[in-house]
Amino acid sequence: MGSVGANVIETAALGRPFQLGMLYDCRKEALIPGIRLWSKEQLEQNMCSYTQINTDFNVTASDSIQDKTKLLNIEGGLKLSILGDLVHVSGAAKYLSDIKKSFKQQRLTLHYHSTCRFEELTVNHLPSENLPDDDNDIATHVVTGIMYGADANFVFDREVSLNEDIKTVKGEVKVVLEKLRGVVSVGANADLNVNRNKESAVKKFTCTFYGDFQLQSNPTSFEDAMKVLADLPKLLKKKTHIWWFL
Repeated sequence: MGSVGANVIETAALGRPFQLGMLYDCRKEALIPGIRLWSKEQLEQNMCSYTQINTDFNVTASDSIQDKTKLLNIEGGLKLSILGDLVHVSGAAKYLSDIKKSFKQQRLTLHYHSTCRFEELTVNHLPSENLPDDDNDIATHVVTGIMYGADANFVFDREVSLNEDIKTVKGEVKVVLEKLRGVVSVGANADLNVNRNKESAVKKFTCTFYGDFQLQSNPTSFEDAMKVLADLPKLLKKKTHIWWFL
């Protein structure tokens, strides 16, 4: 690692505890603990913070690992490391290991992504005498930027019995899908109420929640999930980081 600012990469946090100025080895997708190039005072004096508020929703019926990693913006070597169980994830990224148990299972997933703040180091103002040279193989990158926010995945499942009519099942799945698409197009302010005609279809879906939020209790039904979804903007805390810039 001969210079800071060259070969910048962007990668998902996935619940890992990164801080500005930490060393990172992208060959192992691992932090280098206990070593800093600069003091706490130097880092604080050369840090900038910006408000960056944005919220996105996506809905998918796919359960493939390719689509899941795409949904969470996981690419390249990090994706391979996760699939090879070399990187342990938490929070919303635990969704990757939730796989349908049978072909009789109908599944829809609503993904929530929100950002609130971006912090970065003005590395050109930091002293360079502590930078390891190319012969020192301790790390490949320094964390120079962090995007704060949170992700959440609401996984809705419906078991299909052998004696159920396929057309009826598809109709009920369509009801829930249209409701979720309403969230995608309008956001958390969408009408999340369900009328009586569609209530029976919605009640057949269970919910599993994977998120970067601390909830008093996780939602287990569609109705519970919609209540949590409406509250997520209030629960978003700036200390949840979702992206690093190295």
